[in-house]
This record gives sequence, C-alpha cells and structure tokens, in this order.
Amino acid sequence: ICLDTATAMNYIESNKYNLVITDLGRTEGGVNKPFAGIELIKGIRKISTDIPIIVFAGSRGMQNKKNIIAAGADAVTDNGVDVVSFVTEHTKRK
Repeated sequence: ICLDTATAMNYIESNKYNLVITDLGRTEGGVNKPFAGIELIKGIRKISTDIPIIVFAGSRGMQNKKNIIAAGADAVTDNGVDVVSFVTEHTKRK
C-alpha cells in the first residue's frame, strides 16, 4: 500500500507486482492532486506494459474514463465488485 505516486513508483521499480489498483485523486505532500492516478499509470507504463492496472474511482474517474484508459489503465470503475472481479481474473493468469 502506497500513499503517494513517488513511493508507488519506487516499489514498482524495485519489485514484481501482478497488478496495481489505484485511485484517481489524492493528496500528496499536502497538495491536492485530482489526477495523481494518471501520473502513476503513465509512470508504470514507461517501465512495464504487462502490469494490469485498474482505477477505483468516483464520479470524476468515470467522467474521465477515456483519458484514464488512454493513459494506460486497463479498467476504470466505481464498483467494488468490479475491482474484485479484475483482481480474480488477473491473478488466475499468473
């Protein structure tokens, strides 16, 4: 579990992960970053195209779904059941 993009990127660069679940917006270093998840996705895609990424977001995420997918996410949802299904599907592949 990471609370900011920089820490997440350090972990991803140093370890192997089967998938990533991210939110879209968060506060990092006291600064509100409504699209921090897109920054994370783009960073991950620079080092790996193989890690499945799902964004668990609210209405802003659903409104920006096309942009999030274009950044490299595999899925965007506001539904916890979808997250569980995504995890189940992608962990069976490994």
